[in-house]
Amino acid sequence: MEIKHLTTIERDKLLPYLTLARHCLPQQPIEPILSNFLISFDAEESKITITSWDMKAGINITLNNSIEENANICIDGKIFYEIILKLDNGDIILGMDKTNLYINQEDHSFSMPIIDQSSNYPLLPIPSEEAVGFEIPRNKLALGISSVAYAISTDECKQIITGASLIIKDKKWELASTDAHRLSHISSEEECLDDSVELQTTIPISGLDIIYKAIEEYPFNNMWIFVQKGSIFATLEENITVYSRTLEGDYPQYHSIIPQSFEYEFIVERAALNKCLNILNTVGKCKAPTIKFDFNDSDSKAIITTNSKTGQGKTAITVKGNLPQSIIAFNTRYLQDAVKACKTDELLFRINDSVKPVIIEPVGNLTPQLNLVMPVQITDGEEPTPKNKVSTKEKVAAKV
Repeated sequence: MEIKHLTTIERDKLLPYLTLARHCLPQQPIEPILSNFLISFDAEESKITITSWDMKAGINITLNNSIEENANICIDGKIFYEIILKLDNGDIILGMDKTNLYINQEDHSFSMPIIDQSSNYPLLPIPSEEAVGFEIPRNKLALGISSVAYAISTDECKQIITGASLIIKDKKWELASTDAHRLSHISSEEECLDDSVELQTTIPISGLDIIYKAIEEYPFNNMWIFVQKGSIFATLEENITVYSRTLEGDYPQYHSIIPQSFEYEFIVERAALNKCLNILNTVGKCKAPTIKFDFNDSDSKAIITTNSKTGQGKTAITVKGNLPQSIIAFNTRYLQDAVKACKTDELLFRINDSVKPVIIEPVGNLTPQLNLVMPVQITDGEEPTPKNKVSTKEKVAAKV
C-alpha cells in the first residue's frame, strides 16, 4: 500500500504544541472520538492544525510547515504525544496510507492506526460576530488566574461557583472566586481596554487552567479575549485559540462582604509566615486544623499556636503595625492557601475583630489583590466548636 509523505517537521517545533493540546484530552471522554487529536494537513496554506477538546474546554493550534499532501486524520492523542516526546531532537517524517500514520526518525519508526471518523469529530466553536472582544496583558491575566484558582469551589451542587467571575467595566477587569468559605479577588485598570466594553461572565476552572497553561508556554505580550453567550475564547497571536464554555447563572455579589474599613493593620514577611504555618501543620494534621494568633504589642510579635489530637505546637513571628488585642483563629488550610496565592515578599493583614472577615493583601503587587478569610470562632480561648470550624459559609453561601 502506497505511503503518502505528509510533512517533515522538527521534533522541537512540534512537541510544545502537542504538550499544550494534550492538556485538553479528557480523562473519561463522553464520546470515544474525543480521546484523539484531530490533525489537518493543508498543502496550499502550508499549515498543520491540531484540535483537542472535551466538549467543555479545548484548543486549536496552527503551525506553519511545508506540507506535501492534504489530509484530515484522527489519532490517539496520548500515544502520539508520548511517541514524539520520546524521540530525539531532529527531523520527524510523517506519512500515511488509508489505515495508518507513520512516524519515522533515523533509526526509529512507528505506525499508529488512523481513526476513520475525522468527519465525525465535533467542531470546536469559534467566535461569532456578536462576540465582545478586548485585549489584556498576558502577565496580568496569568497572575489573576493563579491568584484566584485556590478559592474556586469543587461543589457541583453550586455550579456557578465552580468557576471564577470575570468582570470588565470602565477600562478595568477583575477576577474573583469563592467556595462559600473564602474569597479571592484581583483587578487592574488597563489603557488597552475600550470604554465601551462592559460584561460579566463566569469561567470554569477547566477553562482557566488551559488559558493559564497557554500563557505560560507562549510568552506573548498581550492576548485577545472574546466573550459571547455560553463561551469564551482566548487568542494568543494568530495561531493558538483556547475555547471554554462559560457557566450560566448569577455569580454571588461578593463585593458586599468585603469590609470597607479596618481597626488594625500589620505587615508580616510572607516567607516567614509560610514557614511557621508549615511547621505547625506538621503536628496539626486533622480533619479541620486550626491555628491561633495571639499578638503582643510590646515586642511586635505574633504567637502562633495549634492544638489537636495529633500534637501541639507554638512559634512566633515578627509583625509591624497596629496589632489587635484579641486572639484570632483560622482554618489552617484556608490561611495557607491565601498566603501561597500572594507572590510578594510582604503581606498586609487588615482586621477588625476575631469574628469579622480578615483581608490579606500582597504588598507591592503588580495589580491590586485581596484574599478574604473568615476567622474561626473560639470561646474563652478553647478550640472552635464544630459548627464554626469553617469560615464564610453564613456570609457568602447566602448570596450564592
